[in-house]
Amino acid sequence: MNISKYAQPIQESCKNFIDENLDDIYKHLTTEENKVKLNDFSKNDIDEVLADEKSWGIYAFFITPVEGQNFTYGQLEEHWKKMKEDKKTGEIPKTIKGRFEGKERDSIKSPTCLYLGKSEELGKRIRQHIHSSVKGTYALKISKHTKLHKIFTFKYSYVQIEPNGDFKDGMQCLLLTLEKRLREQLKPLIGKQ
Repeated sequence: MNISKYAQPIQESCKNFIDENLDDIYKHLTTEENKVKLNDFSKNDIDEVLADEKSWGIYAFFITPVEGQNFTYGQLEEHWKKMKEDKKTGEIPKTIKGRFEGKERDSIKSPTCLYLGKSEELGKRIRQHIHSSVKGTYALKISKHTKLHKIFTFKYSYVQIEPNGDFKDGMQCLLLTLEKRLREQLKPLIGKQ
């Protein structure tokens, strides 16, 4: 059975939406005024997540070195690997190897995308990345990376993309494709390749 005549309109609609909005979404995610700073990595940060609990969208987490701190890509990769092996941390995504190759000794000097994701429950998913105690849930679990709290400022930003009507399957296709395109631009250090 050939489904291309049915899938084609959905694919074209997703492409058109992304072509028209990609630059604006990228700018929104990366503009400092739109980033929310994580302060104490506790319940307060979790309660202050601004995204609607059940909204659809794209989100990104960023790290910026604290003034006077010098931390290399290699040190970050090593730290992340150790945290991943630590059973107390729980399930965290792995580093993207290609993002670290050749830069192991380079210092992280400017805002850098740590992670990029999509969700149908945007507020809930962002909360999980800040502090998730749910076993088996892959999340950054930023609150558990205490060594990094003195070295980096953590921020996140997001863009809500609300479906019109009953467009759930099409929205999943749209978010997946949008995430892929943004990944090419933001080059996150952690997560899917």
